[in-house]
Amino acid sequence: MKFLNIGCGHQYHSDWHNLDFVSTGEGVQAHNLLEGIPYDNDYFEVVYHSHLLEHFTKKDGLKLIKECYRVLSNNGTIRVVVPDLEGIVKMYLNTLNAVLEDNSPLNKSNYEWSVIELFDQMVREKSGGNMLEYWKQETILNEDFITGRMGQEFVLKRQKYDKNNQAAARRIPSKKSKKSLKRLIVESIFKRDMHRINLNKKYIKLGKFRQSGEIHKWMYDRYSLKILLEEVGFKKVKIKDAFTSDVKNWGKFGLDVVDGKIRKPDSLFVEATK
Repeated sequence: MKFLNIGCGHQYHSDWHNLDFVSTGEGVQAHNLLEGIPYDNDYFEVVYHSHLLEHFTKKDGLKLIKECYRVLSNNGTIRVVVPDLEGIVKMYLNTLNAVLEDNSPLNKSNYEWSVIELFDQMVREKSGGNMLEYWKQETILNEDFITGRMGQEFVLKRQKYDKNNQAAARRIPSKKSKKSLKRLIVESIFKRDMHRINLNKKYIKLGKFRQSGEIHKWMYDRYSLKILLEEVGFKKVKIKDAFTSDVKNWGKFGLDVVDGKIRKPDSLFVEATK
């Protein structure tokens, strides 16, 4: 089968051609997708990508969809999965109205999360951002709410956090040695210069992170994604869900559903035909 999964991360199937910016495992080809898709015209029957398009600028996203169109054969299918802007905005409005009516701890937690989900992946300045910090809280009142939004990504990160906490609790703290007078004097003399150096390093690090591909650079809803696909030339644009697809035997590949659970419940699933 000539099926292509681009920006696959760790979610891929051996029956497919799999591409990502870096190889994430055996059978995943490393390639800079900003430079196009390295296959001939009309080569694939299906092109799929999940939570990739939003990491491109609007301009580069258009180029990516044009490349998907180019490598698809006539009557081939594209399946695009992105965070659902409409769903996120509705969630925000719902949690805002709820907390205004009843300022309970649970409603406050749900509202706080909705704002983080709406903005954090666009404005964050470090890996994981406020989203990861929220997940690291000792107690999360709205775990079920977040699980419903983020699926296994949240569940697995939460389990890892709990294990790390248990391991840290078993460690014996080491005694901190006192700094010598000489060390204190040296640090005092060079404190200002060190601050300037660290500030420059901080800005360089921030610039590198903002270009790393983690942040969201654009968002889509069912209208804007349909318009984008049709602008490139796709037809028969359809809204799907994680379980349904025009791709034959879709369920066996385990790309949107793993062990019967939707991998990214906050998603918009769209398919179209060349």
